[in-house]
Amino acid sequence: MTLSSDYLVELLRQLRQRLPRNVELLENLTSLSPATVPSPLKPRLADVSFVRFYRGRVGDLEQEWTRIGTVNWTNQQDTEDFWMEVVTHTDASGEQDFQHLGE
Repeated sequence: MTLSSDYLVELLRQLRQRLPRNVELLENLTSLSPATVPSPLKPRLADVSFVRFYRGRVGDLEQEWTRIGTVNWTNQQDTEDFWMEVVTHTDASGEQDFQHLGE
């Protein structure tokens, strides 16, 4: 190996050591973006890696995940504003209809 390739190999080894073991969880955060969530092309909930940490009823969560694309959301530019709108959204009877997604 040349000096530059040795350097690159060592650099990659060092970067790999410094990455958190849960980098997959961080990569999956894009699944929660306001551009992705309401889309019919969003990932299946089962394919979102951090769902395994959810302690509630996954069936309820799955129903809300499927239904979230049926609402015309006003805050689709900012992730925090989008999720605040989701959490506080109520149905016609005044019930929070996406409460599990907000947990």
